[in-house]
Amino acid sequence: MRRRRDLKGEDETMTTIRRRFTATLLTCTALTFGPAVQAAETATPPAVQLGQTDVSEDSQVDFDIPAGPLAAAIDAFIAVTGWQVGYTAEVAKNRTSPGVQGSLTPTAALQRLLSGTSVTYRMTGARTVALDGPQASDERLTLGTVSVEGRAMPRQAEIGKLSPAYAGGQVARGGQVGVLGTKDMMDTPFTQNSYTSKLIQNQQNQHITETLRNDPSVVVNLPVHVGTSSFSIRGFDVGNYDILLNGIPNVAPTQVTSMSAESVERVEVLRGPSGMLKGMAPAESISGVINVVPKRAGEDPLMQFSPDYTGSSNFGGHVDLGRRFGDAKEFGVRFNGVYRDGDLPIDHQSQETQLAAFGLDYRHDRFRIDADLGYQVNRIDGPRQLFTVATGVDVPAAPDATTNQNAPWEFIENQIFYGSLRGEVDVTPEITAFAAVGGHRRHMTRQVFLQRTINNSDGDLSAGNVTQRGEALHAFSTNAGARAEFQTGPISHQMVAGFDFTTRVWLASRGSYAAVASNLYDPTYSSDPQTGTPSPSNAQKQQDNWYRSYVLADTLSIMDGMVQVTGGGRYQDINTTSFNRNTEALSGGFNDSALTPMAAIVVKPWGDQVSFYASYIEGLQSGSTAPDSAANAGEIFPPYVTKQYEAGAKWDMGQMTATLTAYQVAQPSAFTDPTTNVYDVDGEQRHRGLDVNLFGEPTEGIRILGGVSFIDSELTETQTASNIGNKGVGAPRWRFVMGGEWDLPQVEGLTLTGRVTHLTSTFRDTANLQKIDGHSRVDIGARYTFERQGGEPIVVRASIENLFNTSFWGVNTFGQMHIGDPRTYKLSASFDF
Repeated sequence: MRRRRDLKGEDETMTTIRRRFTATLLTCTALTFGPAVQAAETATPPAVQLGQTDVSEDSQVDFDIPAGPLAAAIDAFIAVTGWQVGYTAEVAKNRTSPGVQGSLTPTAALQRLLSGTSVTYRMTGARTVALDGPQASDERLTLGTVSVEGRAMPRQAEIGKLSPAYAGGQVARGGQVGVLGTKDMMDTPFTQNSYTSKLIQNQQNQHITETLRNDPSVVVNLPVHVGTSSFSIRGFDVGNYDILLNGIPNVAPTQVTSMSAESVERVEVLRGPSGMLKGMAPAESISGVINVVPKRAGEDPLMQFSPDYTGSSNFGGHVDLGRRFGDAKEFGVRFNGVYRDGDLPIDHQSQETQLAAFGLDYRHDRFRIDADLGYQVNRIDGPRQLFTVATGVDVPAAPDATTNQNAPWEFIENQIFYGSLRGEVDVTPEITAFAAVGGHRRHMTRQVFLQRTINNSDGDLSAGNVTQRGEALHAFSTNAGARAEFQTGPISHQMVAGFDFTTRVWLASRGSYAAVASNLYDPTYSSDPQTGTPSPSNAQKQQDNWYRSYVLADTLSIMDGMVQVTGGGRYQDINTTSFNRNTEALSGGFNDSALTPMAAIVVKPWGDQVSFYASYIEGLQSGSTAPDSAANAGEIFPPYVTKQYEAGAKWDMGQMTATLTAYQVAQPSAFTDPTTNVYDVDGEQRHRGLDVNLFGEPTEGIRILGGVSFIDSELTETQTASNIGNKGVGAPRWRFVMGGEWDLPQVEGLTLTGRVTHLTSTFRDTANLQKIDGHSRVDIGARYTFERQGGEPIVVRASIENLFNTSFWGVNTFGQMHIGDPRTYKLSASFDF
């Protein structure tokens, strides 16, 4: 049974109050929204039925629309689906559609109808679509077969602009590309995957970390059972501090924890440095951007409850409520609440999760506003931590995946309040001004042995100290600017100018407790210290950092978007200050600036089916100061610049897309030359690689998602001459991921799922003497969908992760190892009301 421990430094009464508050909030919200939703369903007049109004985005529909004028093809699409399609007269003028035949989802059919027309679409509601073309205007908006005077949301707008799901619904057609805004995958000069809430729910992902396992270029360096999460993209570290929420840094509740996935609409992964796109990351990640898009209320009311179970005895539930209000449904409210608690499959490990997240939005014909407000608690008792290996010792075999070397009384708890507010106004039909503000406040208490050293092949572990810590983090970000779309002769422009500012203050109070020696395979635990952990309220300032930047970029298009060239630059100010951990006296800092450019080209020679691209972009990290022991002690070096060159091709086959990318990323580093004793930025780690991605629904009822990542990692310049030419730490040469779903034709409503992951061997040291074997993992699952009386759907999901209970080591880019998750059973059901 789970052994609960009183929170150190916090009264037990406060814990009880917090839990009751969360439970009460979920209950009251359900009681509030439930009658409102039911009343709305009975009292709201039915919408104008132009066709089959029950055709959802996932429905398979028989289409037989011949080639012909685009306007006629759109009218035929409306007649078949009952969807509303908004477009101006100039969008369809003089354009011909190739037509569409076959059984397809509405979005897949629309993609084929628009193929080769240079017209794009975006979902503005559950069954509402807006079409955009290079010559779009705002004079007349067509909705279905009805024309009304009005204003369509301009192409340069961002709030409410969600890329539609691709065939199969597991990924979207595009996502946010930093300051360049939301772009379709065929117009993006980088590689990006955008995972949908449908995928998240069907895979029963409770944290965004689990969703990222679908990406072949992402390695989960720290799994959830550690009490935090971190990743690497293309072999370089991406800290969870740097995960964005709606494109804003310092908001997502991810630092030293993992964000709950239930409130998430999309998890977007943009690979490679992003200096120009997003500015310098607060934790200085340079190899990619992970952006979380929160849920918003849809056109139809939503009331869903999903109880769940995770082995061995972790139970909980998720409430998802949404509704739009107003005559034109201009105001939307979405609420997601979660509570779960209980034991996990790892020995004496348990986890408690609380989440209350509101998503609000208001849409007007000239301006749009949205906001996110959230509270998340994540507590793990018995968090299994990290390992290193003594010099000269080979990495021993991984222990049984359920073994826990950390004591039952160790714990990590995070409490995070977070929020953001965004707004944009259409100054003219071609210019939209925007601004955003956000931040979070995190309090953490932990008592845990963070890292053990393996001393020999028998798995003996050194004695050491348990870290006792109370931490507080106060983070804030804001941005503002304007986007414009205009013509200069035959050239179309998408221009953006903006300003960003972000700051973080980290405070900590510390204690420690001696822990006895132990063994990897037969752990020995120290006694419970029975002493209070330091409180976040007594924490002292450790760091105070701020970053400020100015950006200007323009995408120039000709020949109806067949050729697109993007150029831009960001001027970045960097200011970091560190303090003595005990006295708060100033102990160091860095203050400098840098300009990071970007250049890219996209060519679509055969319409929207095939896209070729090439790009150059940089990433930034703080510079350093030569140490006192160096001959040039005190010399301050400018920010380190990581450079990436990338080229690739994308092929959209209508129901399935394949992408191929080649890249080179070079990250500099500094060291003291052992011969001259001069400290300089002479180190470099270079990765050359290939990414292959496949996703979609190649045939009805069969969906695939996965790919292959290849990394040729090389230490091109190092302090130790013998390490030159070695592989980088924690950078596997190959990573293969392939997932699939099969709607079993013999049993209506039954879907079988599976995923296979394989990583080749890697090293945990720069000398490449300590090798970590590769491993494979197999996950399987099934779900069954049926309707109860009244037509409301019920979906039952079951899965087994790590089916064969494989024991393996994982390693991050700093050489710290973790034990892979054991076999895990999951069961859940979703009830719509």
